[in-house]
Amino acid sequence: MNCQYCQKRDYLLENEFAYAKFDTNPTTPGHMLIVPKRHVTDYNYLTEQEKEAMHQLVDMSKDALVGIYNPSDYNLSMNICESNGQAEHLYFNLIPKYAEAENTNTEIA
Repeated sequence: MNCQYCQKRDYLLENEFAYAKFDTNPTTPGHMLIVPKRHVTDYNYLTEQEKEAMHQLVDMSKDALVGIYNPSDYNLSMNICESNGQAEHLYFNLIPKYAEAENTNTEIA
């Protein structure tokens, strides 16, 4: 099998069952992928240990992103089947959100 997600490269965080890395095609700066180490295509096939490990890495990744990008919020998503855009290997998308810059225009009286 030639799965790009089974070949752990460029990961930033890991635990026994999962790893986290920056997305190579980010939606926003700091977009991360949380990936199970075992080749799994569907969230329903993860073990409880793998689910817990992935959720731990979500929290750890959020903490890391605060120090680097200081996002205001996050979206956490995944696609469960290939027809919805899921790759051959399940992963979570952790997408930082940023508050729009305050309007600094001032009115002239």
